[in-house]
Amino acid sequence: AAVYRICADGAANRLFDALSSRGFRDFAEAGPVPMSPSEKGQFVPPNEIVGDLDSLRPEVRQFFEQRGTQIVQRPSQYATDLQKSIQRAEDMEEESGGWLRGDLLIYGGLSGRFDQTCHTLHVLWQLAEGRNRAWVVNDDSVTWLLPAGEHDLQMSQRVMGKTCGVLPLGIGVQNGGARVVTNGLRWNLNADTGTHLGGLLSTSNHMANEDGIVKLQTDQPVYWTVELKSDAEIASAKRNL
Repeated sequence: AAVYRICADGAANRLFDALSSRGFRDFAEAGPVPMSPSEKGQFVPPNEIVGDLDSLRPEVRQFFEQRGTQIVQRPSQYATDLQKSIQRAEDMEEESGGWLRGDLLIYGGLSGRFDQTCHTLHVLWQLAEGRNRAWVVNDDSVTWLLPAGEHDLQMSQRVMGKTCGVLPLGIGVQNGGARVVTNGLRWNLNADTGTHLGGLLSTSNHMANEDGIVKLQTDQPVYWTVELKSDAEIASAKRNL
């Protein structure tokens, strides 16, 4: 479970709407009421909502404030609400003297408008300069940036599917792009052929090993992305155990 949850401005609206669509109702008075016993206790409000607050709807603000969420305004036109939220997390890490520092998980940002998706990948690149572990997750996939070097990747077969990709976004075509060597993919990459936009791209690849282990070596930072199984697939696998 997350130690601290920060919601970026307009994302609070989407969280509120998602709760509504899942059956939570009577927000203002009675609080979220699950439609089925299986949903009981699953709602944990964010600790903070951060941003310039130009998108936060009044009823959403009221709902979360009533449940202890702090509203933190950061009015800067030189940073997005995602960047402001991450900066808030990093400020808290610094204020804690380091004990709060941990892995950073960004939920959302890989679907919807293409420019926002690109911005999320840009933020991952920025984070890699000072943080070893940061991921972006949406309903369909998980993505993170692998720095230059050797990586032993252990993919959870319980929640991850087989489809994956190695994306050299941000790498120029000079010297043939990124030199990537893999072991454990259906279509492995080798250093003889560089990978870059406009050249070879490893998309819609598949993990070949049943244990979900992939070995990857790269001379440039590359994005590694893996599909996530649907809730129905995970539930079906549990029933078949």
